[in-house]
Amino acid sequence: MHVVVTGGAGFIGGHLATAFLRDGHDVTVFDNLASFYDPRLKEHTLDIHREVASETDGTYAFRDGDVRDAEAVREVVADA
Repeated sequence: MHVVVTGGAGFIGGHLATAFLRDGHDVTVFDNLASFYDPRLKEHTLDIHREVASETDGTYAFRDGDVRDAEAVREVVADA
């Protein structure tokens, strides 16, 4: 299954994306990396996703974007 996780670089979304990856799903994280949280924490979360994806059968992609951008959302969910 291909899953899109919005806010996937944040705390909750990051854990969801990791769980989906561990279960072997294809995951696209969609996040605008807003500085509400320390950007280094978000980058670390994305690094964890890449590491977990390399150890499973699932694929991983990151898409920088904002859920308020309807066209970007349509594009990112088209394959999910």
